[in-house]
Amino acid sequence: MRHLVLVLLIALPALHAQTSKAPPRTSLKKVWVQDKVRVWYATDGEHAVASEDTNQNGTPDQVEDIMIQTQAALLLWKSLGYPDPFTTQRYRGVAWLDIHLLSKETLKTNGVAFDEIQRFRRPEDPEGTGSLCFNVATSVKAHENLTPAHEVFHLIQNSVCYFKNRWFTEGTARWSERALGAGGLPTGLKPNTWPPDDTAMQGIYTGAYETALSYWSPLLSSHDRHGQLPKDKLPPSLLDARYVNGEPVLKDSELTGWELVRDILSALDEADDLVYTSRNLTRWPEEVQFSTANNRIIHETVQKVASSR
Repeated sequence: MRHLVLVLLIALPALHAQTSKAPPRTSLKKVWVQDKVRVWYATDGEHAVASEDTNQNGTPDQVEDIMIQTQAALLLWKSLGYPDPFTTQRYRGVAWLDIHLLSKETLKTNGVAFDEIQRFRRPEDPEGTGSLCFNVATSVKAHENLTPAHEVFHLIQNSVCYFKNRWFTEGTARWSERALGAGGLPTGLKPNTWPPDDTAMQGIYTGAYETALSYWSPLLSSHDRHGQLPKDKLPPSLLDARYVNGEPVLKDSELTGWELVRDILSALDEADDLVYTSRNLTRWPEEVQFSTANNRIIHETVQKVASSR
């Protein structure tokens, strides 16, 4: 059971007026909308996207491709039985997934996802409208970069699990890029035995993206010898999806360990409930979400799920 927390914030108008400035997203005046996804962008200024519009539909190819990849990732994971962020208890009731395209100089990274429901108070939205959100750098070209799919997986993680230890969140998100990319596992798989010994785990606990190779890939490859997506579960719209330039969005039918990762997420959904109760929490402060005390719980949960298969 997810825990909904009411937080009361006391505003300090005078201080706010002196120290804050308008967030970059307010300069994004254009929007491309499909279903529950909105991509906000600019065609001039610091955050301008590339101007190419091959199909002459009035929307830049870069914007369309980011929308195409995002929609494909959402559809793929839902088809495989992963949580739909829009219907989980934590995020139930949100109206939109809002994606903001901002300069790399502003973001300092290719993308970033937010775990809390955002209230942007846009004039066109009803009062109280909630959004899921991630930002993508305008340097990202989706037909050759899987950042939007990576951020989608963070939303799925966040929708069911409050643990944010990076060896788990970034390691599995890096693995998830293979869902739309080529090959069933990240390239450069380290031939480690699994589970790693205690000494190796201390290094893994301080890691992030690289744990896709050192921890997750050895585990997944040992439990999934075939590493194939079940095509009977994938809708034609996903199999046929193409970027603006005609390249297929789904590069192949390989994805090693998708069932195991799905079951691990489900088990972690239950594990963080036990933490919430045992630590007498009334909310999930950031220091608890990132606590090193979570490491052992995550690792033991993974081992339990893996041994049960």
